[in-house]
Amino acid sequence: MTDPPPPARLTLPGIAAPQGNGYPKLPDIRDDETREAWTTRLLTDPDLFDHLRGRGCSLGYHSTCSNRDNTCACPHHQWVRHGAAYVRAWNVTYPIGTRVVLPAAPEEPPAKTTGLAHVLERNVPRLPLGVPVVPVAGFDHPVEMAWLLPAPEEV
Repeated sequence: MTDPPPPARLTLPGIAAPQGNGYPKLPDIRDDETREAWTTRLLTDPDLFDHLRGRGCSLGYHSTCSNRDNTCACPHHQWVRHGAAYVRAWNVTYPIGTRVVLPAAPEEPPAKTTGLAHVLERNVPRLPLGVPVVPVAGFDHPVEMAWLLPAPEEV
């Protein structure tokens, strides 16, 4: 069973809202499975993803997926392809100090953005270059825009 897709983030004219880079979460290695068997399952199980993925994205290594033949439909490529547009839309829609939540981590309390969204241009552990990110209080690195939603208004 795969995780449900996270909610859509921003809607831009002519650009479908992508799911998050990690969607769906990669399955854990089974107790009776070798690392090689797990890798093979990630690459060959037709029920694991609801979209075609290249080798790099199938294994969770989005920054190594060249997508040369344009067959990888991983949401990562959409975020990179339209990253600048998503950054512009975010910065117009959500000012610095916007309270945000991480739907994939409901245990995390809402936090405030601490800077403008930008396209990642330097290496950060576990973040592929080219994705739109947002600085968020309490995180020692920017957070992928794909995983953030504005926090619901407090009542």
